Amino acid sequence: MRTGKIRLPHTLVLIYAMVILTVVATWIVPGGQYQRVEKDGRTVPVAGTFALTNRNPQGLGALFISPVKGFIDAAAIIAVVVVMRYAGRVQLRWEKWAKWLLPLVVIWVIFGLLTLIPPVLMRWGPF
Repeated sequence: MRTGKIRLPHTLVLIYAMVILTVVATWIVPGGQYQRVEKDGRTVPVAGTFALTNRNPQGLGALFISPVKGFIDAAAIIAVVVVMRYAGRVQLRWEKWAKWLLPLVVIWVIFGLLTLIPPVLMRWGPF
């Protein structure tokens, strides 16, 4: 009897397996949609209005394009996760400079925001 820990496959292998299952599902599961109405500022589906639509099965190209599109759409979230992951390391390495780290980051963010403000004001202003 084996008593070792169960090893899961790499995260990207799991993601790609889900992409493959999704592409296969486009060939099996019929497509359809509900009618939608605006309610309290949100678009909600109307119960009992499901209707089948034309199938849109994905081909082999979707297996390669879908993950790339997903990573592009989630780039902001991925960037935040990466920054948060390495923020602790930076803090530990800059332990001597810790009192300067926060002011430097604040100045850096303010400078970045100041570069965005003039174009926004130009769009809103009477120029």
